[in-house]
Amino acid sequence: RKIVSLDKVSQLKYENVEIQMSNLEEKNLKKLNEIINQKGDSKIQICVKDKDKNYLFELKERRKFDFEKLKSLNNEQYIKKINV
Repeated sequence: RKIVSLDKVSQLKYENVEIQMSNLEEKNLKKLNEIINQKGDSKIQICVKDKDKNYLFELKERRKFDFEKLKSLNNEQYIKKINV
């Protein structure tokens, strides 16, 4: 581990992002879309475990995903985990 200033962390951009969701409810997918709707440089994968099945989706277009988006999504109850 290393110590990094908050200014540097807030400017980080992530190349590969895996978002694990708790379910496939439409309202949660809409909320997620609102947060990550800007085009950018991050490849986004969305993983969902629904009952006894696992689903993995990869967005066709790259999106903007930075520290602010990470913070925002971490506060959402439908997000289980985010790997960057």
